[in-house]
Amino acid sequence: MEFETGYVCGMLAAKGRVNEKGLSISLETADQELVEIAKRFLSLFGEIKIRQRERNGLKTSIVMLKGDGVKALTSRGIKTGRREWNVPSEAFSSENFRLGFLRAFFDFSGTIKFRLRKKGQKERVMKIASINENGLRQVRALLDIEGVKVMLYKSGKSCVLEINGKNNLEIFLKKIGLEKRSKKELLEKALDPVEFENLVSHKLHTNSYLEMKSS
Repeated sequence: MEFETGYVCGMLAAKGRVNEKGLSISLETADQELVEIAKRFLSLFGEIKIRQRERNGLKTSIVMLKGDGVKALTSRGIKTGRREWNVPSEAFSSENFRLGFLRAFFDFSGTIKFRLRKKGQKERVMKIASINENGLRQVRALLDIEGVKVMLYKSGKSCVLEINGKNNLEIFLKKIGLEKRSKKELLEKALDPVEFENLVSHKLHTNSYLEMKSS
């Protein structure tokens, strides 16, 4: 269960919430594909509940877990919140936990972008922006262990982690992968020379981006 535990911790770091008293954990998203993934992994740790919410015309689903399974997860030292989320120390010592954490973190956050430059050069990137620079530095350290090189830089008040280039993204897919099928398929197409041309040729002008965001 190390991979699964790491995956849930990655979900929580990216988009989840731990109740202040540690009595429950929850994850809210408008993306139904992510809802199904969250349900599948959280149900491994106990009975889950789903409720719907609508704010400003946007409908979201909240997946919640209570009970002993919460303690099993929070005991790993996972923190949540835009400024406080972290990488549990276990991710640096356990390969399975680390791979689970990274896969979930990029499933539930981040953007895939690609474009064709004026000289025909293909540009591909997967990036995550956060105000939590320390958290992104921890993620960069995990990726470095797996041989994925990243850029980390400031953009306004946020910090941006960026996996750039065909080779780095191929290593990411091979060693870490993505659970979210639509996101994985988009990245695979962006890395395939023929599919890349098909994606951009009829939809985009030069220097325009095609992207997928997690919501």
